[in-house]
Amino acid sequence: MLATLHMLVEDHHLAHDAIGGNAEDARAHRAGRLEALQAVAPGSSRAMDLELLVRDHLRAFQFGNAPGIVIEGPTLSLRPAAARLLALVLHELTTNAIKFGVLGEPRPDQILHVAWQKIGARVQFLWQERGIPILALAGTRRPGFGQYLIETLLPLRFDVQSRFALLPGGVQCALLLPGESCDPNFH
Repeated sequence: MLATLHMLVEDHHLAHDAIGGNAEDARAHRAGRLEALQAVAPGSSRAMDLELLVRDHLRAFQFGNAPGIVIEGPTLSLRPAAARLLALVLHELTTNAIKFGVLGEPRPDQILHVAWQKIGARVQFLWQERGIPILALAGTRRPGFGQYLIETLLPLRFDVQSRFALLPGGVQCALLLPGESCDPNFH
């Protein structure tokens, strides 16, 4: 799975270069994506705590303890493959929230809500931003890698049910990870 994710990142990077994108930005995005994948114990078979994974991606925001950030869910350990998928999604969501959303210039009425729960053998994950003054209409912009990853690649290649929506005043991303995502020995 890690090789497939690396390939997807590299393919997007090459496609971005081919359409004449800013090479420096493309390299920075590529490096960030690869770093997100590598941060989840490469080659390890150890499970990863989901809350720590989320907080690590929000480390610039006092590990998610900044005002307006709500992180909640039961103690849950993800298998390395599921943790890598989610790490890449979290990287994309966090990057976009810094550029366009609630993490860019936080205001008192903005909220980032990150939550998860176990549903049967699967893990449901939710990222929701509220209080963003304006969002581009979906039809007026080209979807980026993050939206493509969430809406297309995860369902097609990794059996993840996903929903990504630009809503009035916010963004919502919901994922239902495959049943084998949880470590069977989690509490």
